[in-house]
Amino acid sequence: MNIALFGGSFDPIHEGHLKVALSVLRLSEVSEVWFIPNMRSPLKNEVSASFDDRLALIKVMIKPYRRLKVCNIEASLPQPSKTIHTVLALRKKYPHHEFYWVMGEDQFETFPQWFESERLKTLIDFIGVSRTHHQPYSWAKKWIQMDHPASSTRFREHHDLTYIPLRVRKAMLSRGCYLKPLIGAIMSEKRFQHTLRVHTMAIKLAKAHHLNEEQVSFSALLHDVAKGMSEPLMDQWIQRSKYAHLTIPDYAKHAFVSASFAKHRYGVFDKKVIQAILHHTEGTSINALSTCLYVADKIEPARPLWLVAIKSLAMISLSDAKQEILKGFSND
Repeated sequence: MNIALFGGSFDPIHEGHLKVALSVLRLSEVSEVWFIPNMRSPLKNEVSASFDDRLALIKVMIKPYRRLKVCNIEASLPQPSKTIHTVLALRKKYPHHEFYWVMGEDQFETFPQWFESERLKTLIDFIGVSRTHHQPYSWAKKWIQMDHPASSTRFREHHDLTYIPLRVRKAMLSRGCYLKPLIGAIMSEKRFQHTLRVHTMAIKLAKAHHLNEEQVSFSALLHDVAKGMSEPLMDQWIQRSKYAHLTIPDYAKHAFVSASFAKHRYGVFDKKVIQAILHHTEGTSINALSTCLYVADKIEPARPLWLVAIKSLAMISLSDAKQEILKGFSND
């Protein structure tokens, strides 16, 4: 079997990576494309997410494609990552496979800096990926032309989600990785830190009361995601949603927009999660997930002391804690 190896940090994986892999897969010489995430790259700064997180996100991205695979071999190799060691290890493990290495045009420029680069050229053939029809390195076995505006840096530094599919965004939330560009970019730093504290508290409560931690995590991370929007913009979102017929008080509008964001920006359609986000400002829902979020939001460590003091009660009974909170607000 002929395998094209697509190495990189994939920090995170995006649609540009997927398009490269699918383009390589169209070559008659290639049976499968294997993504090879590195632990860390010797020619780059440290990655933003753990190896396990990046591996998991690749699996989510390529799940619909039978001939795309992910290989975790670099986790067992000496660090920092050396491509030649990866190639030698794979040749030893899979002696009956023929391997190619997929490389972008910019990587060809830095290739002389790679460890034992000349020897590497004798061990494996290269497939080059060019953004133009220019093919400057004749020693590459094949070239494909592919231009795509996506980049991992664009997501990490400019918080652009355009080329991160919904299924991958949801997986990021589920694993708690890339939270700053994913949700922190559209709220103030103060609101982001509040969100992280609510998340920590909500997970503690979920463990104490045996709730679904993924549902709790989604609801906590997204409950205030739209709170930084202007009121006119919130009104526009609500008018375009199924909540347009409702009369929503100003203090609760962000909850309805956040619920809409959960579905359309982050791919979270779980009805219980949406319900929890919708009702987190007033505590009007009686299901356990909604109560957990309401209580966690009110007793996170930066809240007034009388609220934080309810934590011990909340670890025993969420409903009793909610009643204490509601009683306290009614007495204000």
